[in-house]
Amino acid sequence: MALTNSTISGNTSASSGGGLYARLGTSTLDSNTISNNTAQYGGGIAQEMGAISIINTIVAQNTATSGYPDVLATVTSGGFNLIGDGTGASGFTGTADQVGTSSSPIDPKLGPLQLNGGVTATHALRSGSPAANVGGGLQTADQRGQPRPSLQGRDIGAYEAQTHPTVNGTAGADRITVQQRASDPTQIEVRLNGQMIFAETTAFIQSLTVNGLDGNDTLIGSDLDETLDGGDGNDTIHALGGGDSVIGGAGDDYLRGYAGNDTLDGGAGNDLLLGTDGTDLLIGGDGDDTLKGQADNDSLFGAAGNDSLIGGTGDDYVDGQGSSYDTVWGGAGNDTLKGGTGTRDQLFERGDGNYTLTDTTLSGQGNDVLSGFERAYLRAGSGNNSLDASAFSGRVTLIGAAGNDTLIGGLGRDRLIGNVGNDSMLGSASRDSLYGSAGQDTLSGQGSNDILRGGPDNDLLLGGVGIDNLGGGPGRDTLDGGADTDLLVEAVGAVATNKLQITDTQLSDLGSPAEVDSVVSIEQARLWGSNNSDVLDASGFTGSVWLFGFGGNDTLIGGAAADYLDGGTGDDGLSGRAGDDTLLGAAGNDVILGGAGDDSLAGGAGRDTLLGLDGVDTIDAADGEADTVAKSGNGTSTSSGETLNLDPGSTDTIDEAFSYTDSWIDGWP
Repeated sequence: MALTNSTISGNTSASSGGGLYARLGTSTLDSNTISNNTAQYGGGIAQEMGAISIINTIVAQNTATSGYPDVLATVTSGGFNLIGDGTGASGFTGTADQVGTSSSPIDPKLGPLQLNGGVTATHALRSGSPAANVGGGLQTADQRGQPRPSLQGRDIGAYEAQTHPTVNGTAGADRITVQQRASDPTQIEVRLNGQMIFAETTAFIQSLTVNGLDGNDTLIGSDLDETLDGGDGNDTIHALGGGDSVIGGAGDDYLRGYAGNDTLDGGAGNDLLLGTDGTDLLIGGDGDDTLKGQADNDSLFGAAGNDSLIGGTGDDYVDGQGSSYDTVWGGAGNDTLKGGTGTRDQLFERGDGNYTLTDTTLSGQGNDVLSGFERAYLRAGSGNNSLDASAFSGRVTLIGAAGNDTLIGGLGRDRLIGNVGNDSMLGSASRDSLYGSAGQDTLSGQGSNDILRGGPDNDLLLGGVGIDNLGGGPGRDTLDGGADTDLLVEAVGAVATNKLQITDTQLSDLGSPAEVDSVVSIEQARLWGSNNSDVLDASGFTGSVWLFGFGGNDTLIGGAAADYLDGGTGDDGLSGRAGDDTLLGAAGNDVILGGAGDDSLAGGAGRDTLLGLDGVDTIDAADGEADTVAKSGNGTSTSSGETLNLDPGSTDTIDEAFSYTDSWIDGWP
């Protein structure tokens, strides 16, 4: 009889040989575990006749009611055996044989008989087992099919503890979990789709590799040091404790390290990597990845793709790499931050602090070292913060929060937003956009052509040098365009009847509540109505205006310069007054007066009245409806060069004394 890689346990004999009874012939035993058997004599092995050859076998913790608990036999030893109590046995004199006595038996430290991976039950070796790493024999695998070392250093018995085990999933979508065994917390078991496929005593495992292979896999690690490889597919991997190596492979993966110093490699695809606790290494790989180091001192590398990299707390090293568009956020700590080789890499930072940004440094959440950033985005916390980007050459966005913040733009085209609080915003020599919000804000554009917008309260807007665009919004604001030709932009409020009136020194909103803004050095204005019946009055303004009525029955009055008036839908009244004006009625029954200057009048759909008044005017009544067209108020033309564009199919009324040498009528029958 030849017996290899077998476990004999829990058997009983009324006479001899509870585990194995050798009566005739030759028995060869190699790499077996014989334990927990009971007999009258020779609880583990009993020999009546014949020969027994035994190598790399455990015979221990058996019971005999009348004596000789483990072995009652004369054997030929091939060495590397462990006999718990050698009373009644002879011949165990081979290499590395361990033989105990009745007074000092050897405890092999075996686990319970159970499935430890494989299809048959085994006794696992517990931590500190004298059978570990001292065996021999010729077997290359254990009872479960797990590999044995090729040289000496095997374990004695049917079970080979795995120091570097590898567990594989299937080609489909698997769920593989590594967890402590409920019945024995000193053991780790691996389950594939709910079925236990491997177990081992944690003390023996130096590393564990779990391969998900293809498919959309879920891998859940343990407190061991593991390699968790999702393979191809969209995988979810939770490493949990230990220093783990987590590999997403191709696909859009979710990798999380948890406690321990982990390495997370997303591979190809759009991946999300979370380091959590520990000093972690995160590698995005190809694709548009999001990497978050979170706690401790982490290293993050984006590689190819448009990546978002967030260092978190700790002194982090964050490198966007690649030539795409990366966003890098260092977080608290003294970080080294790199944007990569792209042309639109952005630095991001937020939270309470007084920030100072240059091309090579950022202070506020720590002292960071920078390189390779063309843009920056800084957002204040809830306190009174200062965001100073005056020495940064790229484009910057500065955003305040609750609190009285100071925002200072850089050398590029910047965007500054105050948010809640009494904020101070200062642009630069480039074209900047400054936006106030709740609170009494001060917006200063400085040089170039800037856009300034106030908030709902009483704001101060200073355009500075350049052609600026200023809008105060609600509140009693002061708008100073500064040098060059500046534009004021304002819209009516939300009440049913609105009136905006602009002069060279003030802008009045006579709606409810009435508000008056102070206007300085404004050369142009653009006023917007609503879908209500609005009045937009620029009669006291010497610059050019653009007036837009939109819906409702609106009244639009131009000023002294060349103006553009668009009534929109509704029955509107438009008066160009002085200057060469353009007046558009759109849908509705409109009354349009050109005034002094060479004006262009167009009634649009509806029964319109178009009065050219003084100047060489162009009047368009070609809308297919019955319009009234008049010149000079009393129907007598005193000027030449008039152009009337009528619809041949309409019944228009024309009040004009035409001179056929100087006048041309398009559409006259």
